[in-house]
Amino acid sequence: MSAPFPFYTGGSFTGAGLRETIAGILGNRYSHPSADALNRLAFSLNNYAGIFQYSRDVANKSRIQRHDVIEAIQTILCFLDDREKACHAEQQSIETIENERLLHKRFDAFLLSLQNQICNLDMDYAATCFPAVSHNWKSLAPVIAEAFKVSMLSADPPQIFGKSHTGPVPRFVYAVMPGITGETPTSLNAVGHHLISPYVSRKRS
Repeated sequence: MSAPFPFYTGGSFTGAGLRETIAGILGNRYSHPSADALNRLAFSLNNYAGIFQYSRDVANKSRIQRHDVIEAIQTILCFLDDREKACHAEQQSIETIENERLLHKRFDAFLLSLQNQICNLDMDYAATCFPAVSHNWKSLAPVIAEAFKVSMLSADPPQIFGKSHTGPVPRFVYAVMPGITGETPTSLNAVGHHLISPYVSRKRS
């Protein structure tokens, strides 16, 4: 099987570009990540963009299509069963009944060949193995936030950010999200609230 998403190279983030983005967010109040950390962060963000695009364009579509095919097969099987029952109810000739049974057997043979088919296409992998990802920024916001926080540990001195609605972490997520999902989050406050909500729930439980 080919790579999971060979045609989805993701975003166009670079270490130099992220340096400018982070400088605009942090200003002179904090030390900044190292060049190596910025390059690793760019690599991670580009991968996240590729995963999101693949899930949106291939995986979710393949999953829906797979569901539709299963329903279609079930409908055809019911249709063939009903035809065979109708033959007996209408007291059709033996020849007609045998023709209907032959049709059923041919479809059974098709199902058997379908089950034995070697599935090497990307759409096969996507429908059965790839996790579902929602079509908006919320599905990726937490992992992007964590990637940013990890990169900030390379600063001198290391920077550790807490939870906030409008602090450096949600501001970074808000700034880079258009380059990953192609959309701008509703607001900076919405990003902060989304990142804090799981943390608050765990703390209360």
